[in-house]
Amino acid sequence: MAALGELAAEVERIINETPGARDVSNPTAERLIDLDLNIDDSAAALRGVPAGAIDHTLRIAIAGLPVAQFRDPAGDAFPVVLRAPRDDTMPVAALDRLYIWNGQGGATPLAEISHPTMESSPASIDRVQRERTATVTAYTQPGYLISGVTADVAQRLQALRLPAGYTVSFGGEAEAQARSFGGLGPAILIAIFGVLAVLLLEFGTFAVTGVVAFVIPFGIMGGLIALFIGGESLSFTAIIMIARIVTPAMYLLLAPKDEPVEA
Repeated sequence: MAALGELAAEVERIINETPGARDVSNPTAERLIDLDLNIDDSAAALRGVPAGAIDHTLRIAIAGLPVAQFRDPAGDAFPVVLRAPRDDTMPVAALDRLYIWNGQGGATPLAEISHPTMESSPASIDRVQRERTATVTAYTQPGYLISGVTADVAQRLQALRLPAGYTVSFGGEAEAQARSFGGLGPAILIAIFGVLAVLLLEFGTFAVTGVVAFVIPFGIMGGLIALFIGGESLSFTAIIMIARIVTPAMYLLLAPKDEPVEA
């Protein structure tokens, strides 16, 4: 878990240094402070402390244990809770004044069988397919494309040395874009053949259809140049709009050529 936290901190630093990234969040950086009593089971057994007695005593001292009810003259009942004396919170030093009853009816100081220490631990542990993961999230600043920032982060992460068994993968919108464009190749081929079939049925000749098919790539190139000049990304919606604009334009330019001229 320590190695995972160090890698997550390094990824967080890289993303913070990437232009266009903002609001970087690393859940593993949020630590919780836990109190580990470090109970010496051997010492407790030698003093006759039964199993579970330490937990039971600490639960009563800290959280309290309802032992009775108090009923006022109005008939309302209030629980009577037994717990160790304290103000708002119980300090760690109060553990030195706690005693654990042993099997002989005597009291054993908790300090003789425990060594309390403060330890830090992650606030949450995430798992994906039973494997521990650390998710570092970030958003893009206005004026930056998600694809551009993601590519910049991926390039910077290539210099990160990963221990054996550790991997870095992209999720969120980057993962959704990769999934959307994953099946785009076959869809484009089917769409091209469909457009050519419609043009062949419309014009009725292979010559005109060939001219349209020859001109369409230039129209697509112009659309890509326009997207680059406008600073927009090549999304699935942009590809559909380019196809919808190019094909009707070629049809409008070539359709009057096939109409007969009346003398």
